[in-house]
Parts: sequence; structure tokens; C-alpha cells
Amino acid sequence: MGYSESDYEIKFWGPIFEAYFCNDKYMLHWGDTISKPCKKSQLRFKTDLRIIVTSPDEDIVDGAIAEVARKAAPKKLFVDRLKTILATECHLNNFLTTILFIPSKEIKNVVFPIVQIMGFSVQVYTLRLANRGLYILQGQASFEFPTNFRSLKFGVTNIINGLSCIESLLLELGHAYKSYQMDNSNSMERIINESSIKKKTPISNWITGVI
Repeated sequence: MGYSESDYEIKFWGPIFEAYFCNDKYMLHWGDTISKPCKKSQLRFKTDLRIIVTSPDEDIVDGAIAEVARKAAPKKLFVDRLKTILATECHLNNFLTTILFIPSKEIKNVVFPIVQIMGFSVQVYTLRLANRGLYILQGQASFEFPTNFRSLKFGVTNIINGLSCIESLLLELGHAYKSYQMDNSNSMERIINESSIKKKTPISNWITGVI
């Protein structure tokens, strides 16, 4: 008799994710929840974990999502992966519409992590826009939950490195929001330097509908 999906969430991976992301920059939501961007787009993508990047005043972005399964199985792997990719595309599209002053050349640097957990194994992917309407999925990291003394030393190190990879991407999303949500340039300096007002980037020319 093996562990259930809930066992992996509650007993193993839940405590690790909660301990690592335990600060005021993030809010973790467990248990088949739907994000606001997905609800807004009428997409019923329930995910097992959502890591929300926050500030003292607001929730900034659904920065990462994860699906959990009790074991690796071909059908489950690809179904979960497709769901997380489509939900993340929705989050990426929605986020770009909130940072309208982002320069076009910086759009490709807006990267969202995706986490897939199957039993004791974790894989991290990223989704970004490489060009107008061209979304790229890339493998980023993988790590295992240490299940014996031999795997403990390197297993813990790999977990920390993997979670650090996720966090670095989330921090970049927070930075992009602060930098490009509005035109922060000084109006007096613009006059002195004879520079023009920043223009909004036509995000609709870059993104495509999820379904």
C-alpha cells in the first residue's frame, strides 16, 4: 500500500515548499484552486499549488503553479503538463497586460516557472514568449526527495538549488511589475533631457488566446 497524492502534498513536499517560501513575498495556495486570471478567462484549470508573488498592498501575480501526482504515469504526466502549460500561458498573458510600459525587447525575459511533482520526483519548467505569438517551454531543473541516508546529503542540496531556481524567477517577476507597471520617469528630467514620454507596448500584438 503506497502513499496517496495528498500524502505527498501534506507529508513530504508541502512542508518543504512552505518552509522555503515562508516570508511576506509569497502566498502558497494548496488544493485544487483556480487563479483569478483563469477565472477571468473562463478557464477551469484547478491546480494543486499556486505560488502567488505578493506585496504589502496587493497580490502581484500567480508566479508559479504545480501539479502533484502520487507516481509517474505516462497519461497523468502529459495531462498534468498540458494543464499547467495552458494555465501558465494565461498567467503570462495576464501579467503582461499589467506591465504595459515594458519595452518590447524585455518581454522575452518575463519567465514563469512550472512545477510538476510525481511521487518523490520534481521537474521544473519555464514558459516565456520568444517572439510575437511564440511561446517556448524549457526544462529548468529537477530534484528528488531523499528517501534514504545515502541520498540525504546531495538530495537536500538539490532541493535547495531547485527551489532557489524557482524563487529567482519569482523575484524577477516582482521586479518587472515594479519597473514596468507605470511610467516612473521624472517629468522634469524629461524636459531637461528632451526625452519623450514612455509609450505603452501593444501587448495584444504579442500574446495569443489560450484555447
